[in-house]
Amino acid sequence: GMLSAEALADLGAREYLDTFHLEFYLRDALAQFLSSAQRGREASPSPAEFFANYFDAVLKGRQVSNRPYRFVKATPLNRRSFVRFLREGLGGIEAPEETVATAHDLH
Repeated sequence: GMLSAEALADLGAREYLDTFHLEFYLRDALAQFLSSAQRGREASPSPAEFFANYFDAVLKGRQVSNRPYRFVKATPLNRRSFVRFLREGLGGIEAPEETVATAHDLH
């Protein structure tokens, strides 16, 4: 569940990083940044803008879009974000109980 403000304040640095999987996201953000820099985009954002956009996507639950399964399953937040993303994507189906969808339809 959610930690109280007092419980958060009592966490040590390593516990805080582990609780919120920050090392995972920092490593992924760095890998994404380096990958985008290697592609040599002309209008690429500054490093500060890139990381701000990355963590904004994480906070809004958009980080799982177009990412592999191993990324989706890596953290509880990613799994919750994927479920929400899937629910939103399937929300437009008029009669879901009568609609047959295969894995191919979801790609």
